[in-house]
Amino acid sequence: EPERARELLGETKADSGAALAELRSLVRGIRPPVLTERGLVDAVRAVALDLVVPVEVEADVPGRCPSAIEAAAYFATLELITNAVKHGRAESVRVQLRHADHVLRVVVTDDGVGGADPELGGGLRGIRRRIGTFDGTLELTSPRGGPTAAMMEIPCELS
Repeated sequence: EPERARELLGETKADSGAALAELRSLVRGIRPPVLTERGLVDAVRAVALDLVVPVEVEADVPGRCPSAIEAAAYFATLELITNAVKHGRAESVRVQLRHADHVLRVVVTDDGVGGADPELGGGLRGIRRRIGTFDGTLELTSPRGGPTAAMMEIPCELS
């Protein structure tokens, strides 16, 4: 049945194209190309451009952190921004990235409703675990009514 064979080939081609698109999306989610190619600062700036909520990014990181630390800081920063928008109902977010005295410091502040508590579990605990792998710390100030300020510090040397 040549007609049925052509139909099956078309479906297989479409399915394999969809699977490839899903794999590409997964790989980008694991480590976005901009993070690999251009580093933490540009990766955070790229995310900021895609959000509906204005995100101001200030940076003074005159080099690259080790790859694993960049990835941990990137995903932790994204989690903090997501929390600010989704749970804190922030209308604006500010991200400051600095490297000084052998420490990468990321500060994320927002104008949301506050009330974030890492003891309740979820993403904030995950951030502590993720950056704790590198002896990093997370300090959070989030009174009810806002604003919220989160500061991550991760020891590292720049290349």
